[in-house]
Amino acid sequence: MMPSNTNTAQLIEDFAQKVTKYGNLFEAQATELRKNPEKAKEAYDRILKWTGIDNPGQPKVVTAAEKERKMKYMEELCSMNPTSIDE
Repeated sequence: MMPSNTNTAQLIEDFAQKVTKYGNLFEAQATELRKNPEKAKEAYDRILKWTGIDNPGQPKVVTAAEKERKMKYMEELCSMNPTSIDE
């Protein structure tokens, strides 16, 4: 069944808002990271530790509960207005 034009328009609008929000967030953070490569490396290392990736390039088995917990955390992170590189 095809979505109605109203539903399609709303889906497109929601998607466009998310692309804009996350694009702006990425640009703001990337600008800060380019200013201080050492800070960028520290942030990268913290993310590797947080994700549990001890050996990049090797697959890691993630349980459904762990994935759900991390997705919820990422959603919370993305909904806030960051004030530092760690946010």
